Amino acid sequence: MNGYSATIDACIPPGHDRFSDTTSPYPAHLLEQTVISTAVAIPVTRSFRITGRHVAAHPRGAILTVECTDRDRAAEHTLRALLDPARHEGEALWRPFAAWNFTLTEIRPHPANT
Repeated sequence: MNGYSATIDACIPPGHDRFSDTTSPYPAHLLEQTVISTAVAIPVTRSFRITGRHVAAHPRGAILTVECTDRDRAAEHTLRALLDPARHEGEALWRPFAAWNFTLTEIRPHPANT
């Protein structure tokens, strides 16, 4: 099983708290629910299957950790497609975040990946 960490920089509009370790975890919870709802729509293939996920607040935005089974780095490509907000404009699951500016800054394989 491979793990990947994705860092999302979230610029939240005035009047809302920015993700950080000292603010309410509620925005991270909302993002996690959105990601989970979107992730379950990814077709399970022989080369990629999500087996676990977690979102944590971070000063730069949010850290999404995804555990998955994959071959040939298929998970990294699929995660980029899932987390690229430009691909999801107008989708109901992402509407609560429409005023936010999300940028996927990086996806890193966990060191334990083989």
